[in-house]
Amino acid sequence: MLSLVNGRNVNSFNIHGGQLVVVASRPSMGKSLFMLNQIKYLCGEKGEAALVISLDESKDKLVERLMSLCGGVDSDSMHSGNLSDNDWESIIKSANNILEWRLVIEDESIPLESICERIRAMKNEKSISVAFIDYIQLIGCNRNVKSRNEEIGYIMSELKNVAMELDIPI
Repeated sequence: MLSLVNGRNVNSFNIHGGQLVVVASRPSMGKSLFMLNQIKYLCGEKGEAALVISLDESKDKLVERLMSLCGGVDSDSMHSGNLSDNDWESIIKSANNILEWRLVIEDESIPLESICERIRAMKNEKSISVAFIDYIQLIGCNRNVKSRNEEIGYIMSELKNVAMELDIPI
């Protein structure tokens, strides 16, 4: 599946420091795949450092999906184990490539305050140039709010502040 934004290939999707970019759509429309394509391009092709905070999928599942994407191997074949010798070579090659990437994946369910701290720490320690969060609706915060809408608004505001503070896209 090729991810497109306004009819343009995902590799031409241009994000800038200080932006909070929210990708929203119905379930199973490819939002996580869009993120993985961005990671493949930024980390694999451009050599940039990235942080992924996944509240939706485990680190192992994300890496498995990256190996499938980068190796051009059907994910159903990977799950079933019905792989040709060429598929195995592609998976091994993509796994070795991914190991070389400057990519940190976190899959702990942590509150907003910890997410912001982690992004700041990774900017300082690993010089990340982008942070991905999958997915925002699963973030909670340690703040008294009247409604979930107010809480989501606060979460978005805090993430935007971190993006601006660190001059990285989130």
